Amino acid sequence: MSFADDVWNRLSLSPRKRFARLLPNGATVVDVGSGDMSKTYAFVYRVKRSLRIVGIEKYADATIYGHSPLPRRIVATGMMQRVACDFTEAPLPFEDFHFDGAYCSHVIEHVKDRGAVIAEIARVLRPHGILYVETPGPRSLAAPKASSLYTPSQTPINYYDDPTHVDAPMTVAQLRSLLEANGFGVLDAGLHRDFGVLGLPLYAALIAIGALPFVPFAMRWRLRAAGWWNLVGWPIFAIARKLPAGKRAQSEPLAVLPT
Repeated sequence: MSFADDVWNRLSLSPRKRFARLLPNGATVVDVGSGDMSKTYAFVYRVKRSLRIVGIEKYADATIYGHSPLPRRIVATGMMQRVACDFTEAPLPFEDFHFDGAYCSHVIEHVKDRGAVIAEIARVLRPHGILYVETPGPRSLAAPKASSLYTPSQTPINYYDDPTHVDAPMTVAQLRSLLEANGFGVLDAGLHRDFGVLGLPLYAALIAIGALPFVPFAMRWRLRAAGWWNLVGWPIFAIARKLPAGKRAQSEPLAVLPT
């Protein structure tokens, strides 16, 4: 993580941080499709350092994009670990009602059966457990594809830049319906922007800087991608809680969440 990334993450108002604050102290969290767990570290663990987080990836030291060991700072916490499980083909390796929270960011767009992944998360969550889901929304189609320039180490500008994305991006309404069909009550959902609409001038500035020819290409891509994602509201998110058995799944205001 670069110094710029660290400053951005610390200042961000991302709903991922809200998810962390909703969890009780000492809660256990499963990070489904965790990658190297850098995002969970920055936006969940740093917000509440008493959380114990277990990451799930297809391979022990790699993701679908290649070799991806856990950074030292994450291992050094003693509170974060990663286990191998192809959760698109097999159940999560945990008993029912095992976790207080679940984090699933930029995962369901890579799998055909999105409902099966959410159902497994519901199974391992305790009643009233909190789930955070983030995935590209329809606005991820706004920019022309730049597939000829895209590599797996870069952030996609268009949904279809990443060849591992399947089907079409979900709408907020479709994400809500998916969660409600699997026994969740949606507490909040919408476009994900790190600094909300107040950051629009900043996002535009990042895109402009990313267009400067003297800036190294990799940096230009990162600046342009970060600006574009936030400017258009590229990803959508939902925060939901697992409802007790027998209670009808429906959306409800965030304020009713028990603390």
